[in-house]
Amino acid sequence: MFGIHHNALAYAMTTLGAGMMNSIFSFYYVKLFLNKYKISEGAFHQSQVVYMIWNAVNDPLFGYIQDNSRVPCCSKRRLSILYGAPFYALTFLLAWFPWRSYEAGDWLSGVHLIVALCAFDGMLTFVLLAQCSLFAEISTHHENRLTLIKYNQVASLIGSSSVLFCGLVSENMENFGYFQSFTVVVAVLACTCMLYTGFYSLSPYDRLGSQGTGEEGQRDEAALSLSSVFCMTKQILTQKDFMIFVTMNFFQVFLLAFCNNFTMIFAEHLIPQNVLPSFVKSIMYGAGFICPQLLVLSSQNLLRTLGYYRVIMFTFYVEAGAAAVMFLLGPQHYYILALFLTGNMVLIQASFSLFNLPLADIIDADLFKHKRSTPLSSMVFGTNALFTKPAQSLAPMVVVSILNQVGYEKLEDIATISDQGSLQELHDVMFYLVTDRLQMKLLLFGSWVFCYFASLLVLRMWTEAYLRSPLTRSLLVNMVSESRTQQEAHEWYGCHTEILGEAVRPAFIQSYLDTETQAFLNRSAEKSGCLFTQLYHSFVSTLFSPFVSRTSINGYLGRGSMFVFSPEQFRQLMNISQDWKSKRLLDLGAGDGEVTKVMSPHFEEIYTTEVSATMKWQLEKKQYRVLGIDEWQDTGFQYDLISCLNLLDRCDQPMKLLKDIRRSLEPSKGRLVLAAVLPFHPYVEIGGKWEQPSEFLVVEGKTWEEQVTSMANGVFKEAGFAVEAFTRLPYLCEGDMYSDYYHLDDAVFVLRPEE
Repeated sequence: MFGIHHNALAYAMTTLGAGMMNSIFSFYYVKLFLNKYKISEGAFHQSQVVYMIWNAVNDPLFGYIQDNSRVPCCSKRRLSILYGAPFYALTFLLAWFPWRSYEAGDWLSGVHLIVALCAFDGMLTFVLLAQCSLFAEISTHHENRLTLIKYNQVASLIGSSSVLFCGLVSENMENFGYFQSFTVVVAVLACTCMLYTGFYSLSPYDRLGSQGTGEEGQRDEAALSLSSVFCMTKQILTQKDFMIFVTMNFFQVFLLAFCNNFTMIFAEHLIPQNVLPSFVKSIMYGAGFICPQLLVLSSQNLLRTLGYYRVIMFTFYVEAGAAAVMFLLGPQHYYILALFLTGNMVLIQASFSLFNLPLADIIDADLFKHKRSTPLSSMVFGTNALFTKPAQSLAPMVVVSILNQVGYEKLEDIATISDQGSLQELHDVMFYLVTDRLQMKLLLFGSWVFCYFASLLVLRMWTEAYLRSPLTRSLLVNMVSESRTQQEAHEWYGCHTEILGEAVRPAFIQSYLDTETQAFLNRSAEKSGCLFTQLYHSFVSTLFSPFVSRTSINGYLGRGSMFVFSPEQFRQLMNISQDWKSKRLLDLGAGDGEVTKVMSPHFEEIYTTEVSATMKWQLEKKQYRVLGIDEWQDTGFQYDLISCLNLLDRCDQPMKLLKDIRRSLEPSKGRLVLAAVLPFHPYVEIGGKWEQPSEFLVVEGKTWEEQVTSMANGVFKEAGFAVEAFTRLPYLCEGDMYSDYYHLDDAVFVLRPEE
C-alpha cells in the first residue's frame, strides 16, 4: 500500500528512535557536565578513559554474542532490538538527572558521567549492532541497500530534528527543567519506534538457535569456543580493505565527535549574542543534524552513478577546502563562521552516514571468501568499532585539555569577564581548532600509522622475508610452502566422482599439484614477503582506485598475476602432445597474458580480448593481437580454440557469450576451454558497483560436483556444447602482505560444439 517497503520502514524505525536520543546525548552531554555539573578536568578525563575502554570492548563482545549465541534475544536481530529498546531508552535518561546538587569538582559527578556513558553506550551498541547487521543481511543487492539508505536517511532526518526542538524548548539548555521534560518525551517516543522494528522487521538469516539439535547443535557449541572467536577475528583483520577502511573511519569518528560535542560551545564563544540570538543558534544547531540527511537523500543518483567511494572522497575535499578558506578569512566574519560551523557538521555527518555501504561490501566479501553459511555481520561491525570507537573519547579529552590550557575551566565560571586578553586567547584557540585541525590530524595520523606498521612488522617478522641467512630462508620457504600446499592440495584437486552425474563422470580427469604450480606458489610467497614493495602497491592502489579500475592498477604494478593451469595440465586436459599444433587461438579476457602464454606454443596465430587499457598494453608487449570486445565475433574467420577462463560469472549476458563462442568456433575440430569458479556467484561490475547480471544462468546444487553436473546438463547443452573433458584445479592469484596467495575452486572444461 502507498508503495511502502515495509521491511525498510521497520528497519528505519530504529534509526528514528536512536537518532532522537543519540543526537541530543552527543550534542549536550559535554556541555552539561562541564558547565552545569562543574566536573573537574581530572574526573572528566578519567571517565573518558573508562568510556574509551568499554566503548572499544563492548562492540566486538556484543558482535560475537549476537553472531554465535543460541539465545533468541541475541541471535535474532529483531529480538535484540525488541528487548534492548526499553533499556536503551532508560539509559538515555541517566545523564540528565543529577544524583545530588553538585559542587564544583564533586567526585560524584565523575562517577555519574562514567555510569551514564558506559550504560548508554552499552545499550546503544547492543541495539544498533543488531540493526547494522540487519542492513547487511536484509539484502545483498546494491539497489535494495540504497532503498534501505533512503528510508534510513528519512528516519535520521526526522530523528535528528530533536536537537532543534530541544534547543527551542529549553533555550539551548538554559531552562533545565524544560530540557529534562523534553528528554523524557524523547525517550518514550524512541522506545516506541524501536519496538516497531522488533515486532515487524525480517531477516533471512534469523536463526532459531534453540531448535538446533544433533550436528547443528554441536557446531553451535563449537562456535562459542574461545579459539573460534580468535580465528574469525583474524580472518576479518587480514582483509586489506577492512584495515584501510578502519584507518579512515577512525579519523572520521574523531571529527564527528569533535563537531557534535563542541560546536555549540564554540559558537557561543565565537559568535556574539547580538549577532546571532539564541533562537537563531538553535536553528543553526538543528540544521547541523537535519541537513546531512537531506544531503544524502538528494545524492541517491550520485551514489548510483559514481558509487559511494567517490562521493565520500568528494566530501573530504570540500571539508578541507572550506576549512582553508575560513582560516584565511579569520574569525571576525561571524555570519560566514556560522555557515562554516553548520556546513562542517553537515558534511562530516553526511559522509559518515554512508559508511555502512563499504562495511556491508566487506561483510559480503568475507562471506564469499570464507564460504560461510551466514555472514559475520555483527562481528565485522564490532571489530570495526573496536578500533574506531576510542576516537569518540579521544576527541573530548584532547579538546578539553587544549581549552583548559588557555583558561576555559576558569573563564566559564565568571559571568562578567574582566580579562579580555585571556578571553581573546581562548577564542583564538577555538577558532584554530575549527579551521586549522592539521596539527591535530597529523599527531593522530602519525600515532595511528606507527601502530599500524608496527602490527604489520609483528605479523611478518617470523616469515621468510626477514630471515637473514639465505640457507635458513630457503629451507623455510620450501618447508612452509610445501607443507601448506600439500595439506591443501587434496582439497584443491579432489573430486567425489560418485556425486557426479552419470553422463559427465567418464569425462573427469584427475589433476595433481605439479612443479609449475609449485613454482608459481613459491614466487608468490617470495613477492608477498617483500613488505615495502607490498606497502607501495597498497598505497598506489588506494590512491588511484577512485579513477582507475583495479585491473588496470594491477597491470601497471605488475602484480595480481593469475594461474589457472600449467602447460602439462593444459596438454593433459586437451589430450594433446607437446608437439601438437593448430592455427588460431582466441583468449577472451586475457588479462596480463600469462595464461595465454601457456597455450600459445601450440598455435600459429594468437588473438586476445581485454577491456583494461593497461592490460591491452601488456598483451601487445607480448606480441598478441588484441581484438575489441565486439570485434572478435565478426573477423571473417573461425578459431580452433577459444579460452573463456573465469569470465562467465562476470559477464552480463553469459548465455549470449556462449552462443557467440559456438558460432565463432571451427565446427569440426574447434574446442572451447572454459573455467568457472564454483560455487557459481555471478556479479557484474557496472559503474564501480557490483550488480546482478541481466541474463541469469541456472546452476543448481551446493557442492562442486553437483554444480558441475548442472552446468554440463543444463547451461552447456542449452548453448550447444557437449563436455569432452573436465578437471578440478585451483584458480590461484598472487598474494599480498596478508597472504602468500589466494585461491578459488575452478572447474575447467573442454567443450565441443554439438549439432
